Order: sequence, then C-alpha cells, then structure tokens
Amino acid sequence: MILQRYASQLQFLALLLLGVGLSTSVFLMSVGGILFSIAWISFPDLKTRIAKGIRSPYVILSAALFLLHLVGLLWTEDYKYAFNDIRIKIPLLLFPLFFASSPQPEPKKLKLLLALIVAATLISTLISFGIYLKWLPVSKDISDIRNISPFVSHIRLSLVVCASVVLLWWLRLKHRMIPAFTAVVITLWFIYFLYLIESATGIFILCSTALLFGSILAYQSSQRWIKIGIPVVLLAGLIFIFLSIQKSILELRRPKEDPQTFVLQSPDGCYYTHYRDNTMLENGYYTWSHLCLQELEQAWNERSKISFDGNDNKGQRIYGTIVRYLTSKGLHKDRKGVYALDNEDIHHIENGIANVNYVHKSGLKRRLEEIIFEIDSYFTNNYYTGNSLTQRFEFWSTGIGIFRENIWAGVGTGDAQLAFDRAYEKKESPLPKNNRLRSHNQFIAMAVAFGLPGIVLFILFAFYPFSRAIKENNIIFLLFYSGALISFFTEDTLETQAGITYFCFFTGLLSYFSETKKI
Repeated sequence: MILQRYASQLQFLALLLLGVGLSTSVFLMSVGGILFSIAWISFPDLKTRIAKGIRSPYVILSAALFLLHLVGLLWTEDYKYAFNDIRIKIPLLLFPLFFASSPQPEPKKLKLLLALIVAATLISTLISFGIYLKWLPVSKDISDIRNISPFVSHIRLSLVVCASVVLLWWLRLKHRMIPAFTAVVITLWFIYFLYLIESATGIFILCSTALLFGSILAYQSSQRWIKIGIPVVLLAGLIFIFLSIQKSILELRRPKEDPQTFVLQSPDGCYYTHYRDNTMLENGYYTWSHLCLQELEQAWNERSKISFDGNDNKGQRIYGTIVRYLTSKGLHKDRKGVYALDNEDIHHIENGIANVNYVHKSGLKRRLEEIIFEIDSYFTNNYYTGNSLTQRFEFWSTGIGIFRENIWAGVGTGDAQLAFDRAYEKKESPLPKNNRLRSHNQFIAMAVAFGLPGIVLFILFAFYPFSRAIKENNIIFLLFYSGALISFFTEDTLETQAGITYFCFFTGLLSYFSETKKI
C-alpha cells in the first residue's frame, strides 16, 4: 500500500504544516490536520495502536470532554453555534489519540520540526513588523497595533511566540543546534515583538516561563555559582519590575491640579460642570472637571465628521474618548480645548486613542499605563467600559453568575453567548452591546456550558498533563504547558480553531520528549 510506505513522511509533513500554520495560516492548520488523520490511518497495526492509545488517561479525559460537547446538544437552543463549536473542538478528540498511538518520529526529524516552527514564527513576526513600518500593505487600520498580525490573532501569535522561545532554547541547550548568539538575538527580537504588540499576557507568560526555567536550572546544576547566581538574578529582576510598576502608578495617580482652584466659567462664558466625587485622572488631571458639554459638542461637530453622539473607530462612544484625550493634554473640555487640538489629535480621537501618551509611548510601557488606568478607574469609580482588562472582571462575574444559575448541567454546547446576552440584559450592564462578550476565561467557559460536571472534568483534563510531566521530568513540556495554563485564566483559548490547535498540537508533540531528564 503506497500510503503505508510513505506514512512517516506524511506524518512529518502534517506536523510541519500544523506547526508552521500556527503562526502563518489557518488554512495550513486545516490541511495539516487532515494529513495527520490520513497518516495515522496509514501506519500499520491500526487496531493495536488504537488499543494502546485508549489506555492513555489523557486520551480518555480529552475524549470525555469532547463527548460532553455532544451530550450538551440535548439542552442547547443555538444549534448553528453548537455544531460549529463541535467542528472546532475535533482536535480535542483526535490529536491526543493520534499522538498517543502513532509511531514517534525520528529524533532528527523532531529537532528539525521544532527548528522550522521557530523559523515560521520568526518570519510571521517579521512580516508583522513590516506591516507596522508600512513597508507591506494591509487592509486593516494599524493605529490599533493588534492589527499588524495578518495571519492569526495577535493573542494566538503571542502564545506561539512564547512557545517558540521555549523550543529555541531547548534546541540550543539540549541539542546545540543553534549558535548561542543566534538564539540570543532571536529571543530578544521575540521579546521586543511582544512589547511592540503590547501583549501583557505574552510578556507575563514569558516571564513566568523564565522564572520556572531558571528555578529548574538552579535546582539541577551541581555548580555553586549557578545555584546561587540564578535565584539572585531572578530576585533582582522581580524587584526591578515591582519598582517600575510602582513608579508608574505614583506618576499616574499624583494629581497635578487642586480641586479648590477649579474655575467656574469657560472663556466663552459657559458654566463648567465639575464632578468632584469622581477622582478619575488622566496624566494627573481630573477627567470629569471643567466640563462644558454644550461647547464641547458644538466644537467637536465642527471639527470632525464623526458625530459627537457617535462611536469612534474602536466602537466606543466618542464622547468619552474626547473627554479623556483633552484631559490627558491638560485642556478643559470646552470650545477652546477642542480648537487647541491639531488635526493629528482629532485623527487620534477618531481612531479611539483616549490619551495623548498612548500616541507618543509605544509597546509595553503604554500598555502598562493603560492597565494602571483601567484598574484605578474600576476600583475608584467602578468604570470599565472599553477597558480590555477590567471589562474581563464584568465578563467573569457574569459568567460565574450564569454558572450559579445552571450549576448542574450548564447552558449547553451552543448557548453560551445567548446566556451571556440575557445575563447582561438582566443585570442592566453598562457595557455597550458590542462589548458584551463571553468569559475570556477557559475555566469559566466550561463551567457556563456544562456546569459542575464540566468544570470538574476540565480541571482534570487541564492539570493531568502537568502532573505527568513533573513525574517524568519532561522539562520542555513543563515550560510550554505552564504558559498554556496561564492563558486559560485570561483567554478562552480552546474556543477558536487556532487556539485549540495550538494547545493540542504542542501538548501532543512535546510529550514525545518524556525521556528527557536534565537540561
């Protein structure tokens, strides 16, 4: 049989397309998945291999989780969404079985595969950088830095970047495949790229992975200077990060004006409104002071084609964006303030940029300031609309509320969005309709869909591979999987094709390295 003769080559091609497609193409991921299925069938002794595969506890757990999605059809309303969700979750059923019951590729092929995945990720980030520099055309508005990733979402790309750093250093330290200088340069580039796209999750995962890697290295080393030096360096890094964040918080929370000096009237004679109980600040200026709504609306409509009552290009009420941007420049919210803006400022506001610092500062520094503002606004004024981090608090609390009301069976495979829509309406959430999203947390997503049985099963599914890797001392798996688990707390990673392929592919592939004992 021809397919049987070339089964190993077909398997390698499938794994290559899957790995490369994670950062470059959803289409390649789909083709890779199909070829992986064909290769699995083509290997000899299919019945024996299946019998071996289904003895794996992880295969059983993943199959049970997929089966729960099928059972969840019994009490769902939105079958269109449900069947699409089941289609997306097919890797959950097949990939663990394929990896557990297929012949392991030759070590030389595995190392080559890892190197090619790193190379593909590098190329994808370089193309994104070319789009950022406007060297390459793109249809999306790249004033939102997240849109420079043309192939997969910036969130999924940041996860693959973190995994690629792990693969890169594994190839360097364990197999000496990559020169030290090259590994350092590529790593620095990946760190800069995460900084550029403002991926706080990616940076956090990378820092956590580095902390885990350093701890393992120090524990395994027999050299005294390594056992002492690495913990000292890690501790110094944590202190530096803490002090940097503390400095930024103090800078952003220190008022530059005294409420006692607020003026009563604008230069045109209109009385200002001052919301003195609202302590929200933009660059040290009180956001809801010196507000003259009549002048602000009239002047804005004279300067912009977007109505004062409309939305900016991010879908947010432009009124709030105008107020925040003017405040960030130390301007009053009146006619004079609007006309003090130049055309570039107007363009920034129209694109949803709410603070002048977000224009002049780039990367993680800007994202850090945004996060500090979001958290401060949430805890001091319960304001979270349009804030990507603190909106998650509303997503999570809404999801937990749905779970409590449907604790034994959940809402079913396809009704998560319906349940969230109804819950937002019931609690009269201040979130605009286009921001009323689902949980952005994989644990809550499973609890909402399948209730208590679902969350218990998912916790077993999520943490079993981690405990097994610790037992087998599979270092490369531990480094990757710790990042994947972190993503479950901030994203619903398994709810998209790219996300579930990333998780199932790397979980299966890196289990091949279970024989490793030391770095």
